[in-house]
Amino acid sequence: MVVEMLENKTIEIFERFGPIVGPRSHAAQLREEILGSLGSGLVTILDFQNVETLNASFSDELIAKLVVELGLEKFGETVKIINASDSIKSVVNFVVDSRLKQL
Repeated sequence: MVVEMLENKTIEIFERFGPIVGPRSHAAQLREEILGSLGSGLVTILDFQNVETLNASFSDELIAKLVVELGLEKFGETVKIINASDSIKSVVNFVVDSRLKQL
């Protein structure tokens, strides 16, 4: 069996946006960056270490739209979320669930 080894690209959300993450426009730029790197076989790791608050609009624009564009399975294979607090996980899960119900 041949196992394809994918490289990782870690995006430290705190380093880019600080402890309070909000603007939808920032999320759109980051989503395009992630989509651009998918063709190169990279696994994108979204590291939420030290992020205190995640705006639902940012989460929708970045994560929920990626889930819709890629499909849940491919998203799970190519994008990983780490170091997210329970409140951030709750926002992400709510927004993704809401977006998927609209389909």
